[in-house]
Amino acid sequence: EWYMKAGFLAPTTGLKGISQRLEELGYKVLDLTSTALALHRYSYNGLYKGASDYATREEAIRDIQHVASYFWISSTHPPHSYTLRRIRGTGSVRP
Repeated sequence: EWYMKAGFLAPTTGLKGISQRLEELGYKVLDLTSTALALHRYSYNGLYKGASDYATREEAIRDIQHVASYFWISSTHPPHSYTLRRIRGTGSVRP
């Protein structure tokens, strides 16, 4: 319950640890968090060698699509309830 209230207020440097603890509680968020943090670094650094996780813009676009797939399946399926089921590991990959 604390994560639902305070987790969203955590600094970027704390998100990896929070996601690891959430994984221990059964929430499948570690991959999503790692990808989102890589995109966050990309948003600041672009393709700057040594500061970016991406070699090409297309790699970043694929990760953006991957992260977006957690939150939106189609216009006929609202994202919120499906996303929570998927993160909790109780929902199917496709509705």
